[in-house]
Amino acid sequence: GKGGKGGGGGGTDDAPVTALLPNIPTRGSVSANEYSFYRVPVSSTNRSLTVRLTSLSGDPDLYASFSELRPTEHTAEFHSGELGDDALFLSHYDPRFCNGTREGDAGCSLHLGVGGYVVNASYSLAVSFGEESKLSLISGQPQEGSLEAHAWQYYTIALGGGDVDQIVVSLEASYGDPDVYIKACPPAPPPPPGGHAGDDACPLPSLEDSGWSGTASGGDMVRVADSTGDGWCLQCTYTIGVVAFTRSAFTITATSGGPADHPTRLLQQGVPAHGQVGVGDYVYYSVQLEPAQDVWVTLTATSGDPDMYSSFVSTAPSQEDYQFAARDPAATDELHIFHSEETYCKKDGRERTPCVLVVAVYGFEQADFSIVAVQTPEAPVQLQDGAPQQVAQQGIGEWRYFEYTV
Repeated sequence: GKGGKGGGGGGTDDAPVTALLPNIPTRGSVSANEYSFYRVPVSSTNRSLTVRLTSLSGDPDLYASFSELRPTEHTAEFHSGELGDDALFLSHYDPRFCNGTREGDAGCSLHLGVGGYVVNASYSLAVSFGEESKLSLISGQPQEGSLEAHAWQYYTIALGGGDVDQIVVSLEASYGDPDVYIKACPPAPPPPPGGHAGDDACPLPSLEDSGWSGTASGGDMVRVADSTGDGWCLQCTYTIGVVAFTRSAFTITATSGGPADHPTRLLQQGVPAHGQVGVGDYVYYSVQLEPAQDVWVTLTATSGDPDMYSSFVSTAPSQEDYQFAARDPAATDELHIFHSEETYCKKDGRERTPCVLVVAVYGFEQADFSIVAVQTPEAPVQLQDGAPQQVAQQGIGEWRYFEYTV
């Protein structure tokens, strides 16, 4: 494990506590050596629960308690302090679950603390109950997951109409071999007069029953659209099932958009995201940054010739509208943007809060690629099984670090 956080940046007794709803991720940020606190209702004591903390930048840690309103490193009953993403599985058989209350007693609350380890951090936090609970995905926002062999995890994303014509589901495997199966669920008919709406009767996707699927070794990328599968509809909710062929850890992202949109996928620092881009097309990414640190963005092409254009100002940088570019066909495309740059983290001359860099990958040729961003050269880049990862040429005596999980 990692070392302790020290004394922290002040007392936590009066720190605000944010309500968290089950199955709905929430974005947050926390300063170095500080805490952010959450509370989630537990209505049943006969279902286990899972808490997942997806790191977007920095290295946040996760603390939980059924008794301490503001759990910290020193007071939590449960703790996960891994490098990068964290998760806690809390079994309802654990005598500490709901302070020992059993079915028939009143429910309880789970209290959560997210701590900033050494540097400021941003993250997504989600709690799910039971094995078949469905975690909502927010378009473009990554969600961490892990499964034992042959187990399933379910997610949903709703379109809600409009001009959306596709969803791109990306499954990045840290290790193992997860596969993805997707099924459209049409909106339920209104209840009859005087009746009640029925339960969720939409069947879950399975190996035998899905409209779209991705079963490649390692990670998968599935384009869900009318022309690529069975069951597309604009008013549908899409259920995504991830099954582990072998014990697996992964990050899943679902990004929806239409022909006039610029759907943007959020990058986790240090975690490569795989993508595809057609000739003359753009694919967009964003990364949340610390204003006082440089950023390195590396584009690794596995086929074709992609280029990078980025901006702190434009939400859709391009060949005609960008602040920083990397487009050398004969070398690794890497952007190193110094935080001393006059335009760094600024829009209209003012600091952007939060600081977000948008990166467009342009297809000079049709290309397959991976893209990764880090803010310190010492931060390890996560290697994925069988996937190459390039770096720009290093200076004498310089190091770059990588992490591989077995």
